[in-house]
Amino acid sequence: TPASTSLTPDILEEENLIKGQSILSGSGRIIDLIGTAVSGTLIVFFGVARLILINGVFYLFSGISELFIYNYPSHNDTEKLNSKRVFKDIKECVDLLWNDRSIMMMAAVSVSANLLVSGFYNLLLPYTLQSGMSVEQYGYLGAFISAGSLIGTLLLTVVDTKKRNPIRIAADCFVLSMILQTIGIVLGRFYPTAIFLLLSFLFNAIANGIFNAVFILILPEEKRGVFMGIFVTVSMLGTALSALLYGILGDHVNLKLLGSLGGLLTILPLSLMYRKEVLALGNKK
Repeated sequence: TPASTSLTPDILEEENLIKGQSILSGSGRIIDLIGTAVSGTLIVFFGVARLILINGVFYLFSGISELFIYNYPSHNDTEKLNSKRVFKDIKECVDLLWNDRSIMMMAAVSVSANLLVSGFYNLLLPYTLQSGMSVEQYGYLGAFISAGSLIGTLLLTVVDTKKRNPIRIAADCFVLSMILQTIGIVLGRFYPTAIFLLLSFLFNAIANGIFNAVFILILPEEKRGVFMGIFVTVSMLGTALSALLYGILGDHVNLKLLGSLGGLLTILPLSLMYRKEVLALGNKK
């Protein structure tokens, strides 16, 4: 993922960088949501062992397909890869974060937002049951969430980031997404909750697509791969910790209260995106 992510700025023309990277990022998120939604059915149909085998085969096909990507000059590196170079690259990335306050804030926003909100969706089934909804309605909620992400990704093709600061657009969409999510969770009735979650994920898809695109583009080209590798790993750790935290708190706190507090608290780190030094990053490309 970090390797392919760092390659896309070479493939796209400069005037299409943000929109193209946004669409790529958004479509990947939709694929993840669809995969999660159908995984339960696939496990029942194929069984765990066969599904693991099928998954491995598809990863193999994916790897083979990437061999046909054009070998761009910026990725031809003659320096020998060894442990010394790996630690050197990691140190340079840490130094980049330490010395560039604005990039550090962008990274902090992403990690903290994942930590505060993502774990709630591991409790979506108990939340729906606790709110008086059925298991069938839980499945429909997942469909509404996927539909919201799909619509948001499609809208990325028409969002004009040239007239406004793209970081400002992403920040506004993130905050609106959290507000809509909180309202939907508090209402706790199928139709209004489904509509508010659809709208929440619509704006979240737009925000995520633009945020990820801008974040990649502001990184030094020669360090995009290693930085994204570290960043993706830390973000995954934040998501895992969020699932653990919500799982522990979910046994003791009402899930409506827990989910709404998580959404509102997420607005706090998002406020960093409105700082002048962070907004200035959106004008670099």
